[in-house]
Amino acid sequence: MHKNTLTFSIISLVIALLGGVLLVADLWLKNAPAAASASSPLSPTVDGRAAEGEYAHSSYDEITGMTLYWSVVGNTIYFGLHSPGAGWLAMGLAPDGPMMRGADIVMGYIKDGQAFVEDHFGDTPTSHKHDTAITGSDSLISFAGAEDELGSALEWSRSLATGDARDKPLDQGKVFVQLAYADQDDWSTYHSKRNTIPVDFFASEGD
Repeated sequence: MHKNTLTFSIISLVIALLGGVLLVADLWLKNAPAAASASSPLSPTVDGRAAEGEYAHSSYDEITGMTLYWSVVGNTIYFGLHSPGAGWLAMGLAPDGPMMRGADIVMGYIKDGQAFVEDHFGDTPTSHKHDTAITGSDSLISFAGAEDELGSALEWSRSLATGDARDKPLDQGKVFVQLAYADQDDWSTYHSKRNTIPVDFFASEGD
């Protein structure tokens, strides 16, 4: 009788231990994928076309008809920019003023299916130069562009803080962003439309 009671107790203990192991495994499987997804957002594909849902955020500007897209992934920020024009398009970050002076500018155009994109700096209120021409460096990690009947689009990526004095480091809070485009494929034609909008690149979805 004593032997049977001991055997029953051992079996009960084994069943209880197995139940605990299964419960822990079930909780881990339910929570682990969600945690990985939250901490590792997917990087946009820099191919010149901002696909639906590719970027975490976007802002449409009614004045210019341009749309700015962006996603922050680790220490890198990915941008997409679309204009209704068929020439150059540009984004200028945090100008000191007046006008474009001090702005960290990315500008480009698409010609014969090839994208030409450069990292510029607003050296005067009405002019800009390639960073490399004024003791700066080209800080674009990658870029691409495309155009169709709806307009022109650029995509590019850069570090949040490039370490280049001609680039503006990006952090929490709103910054002023200049949007502009023209109908010529060059670096100097006067813009067709231009506007400045406030953007917080670190705002939560829906803010």
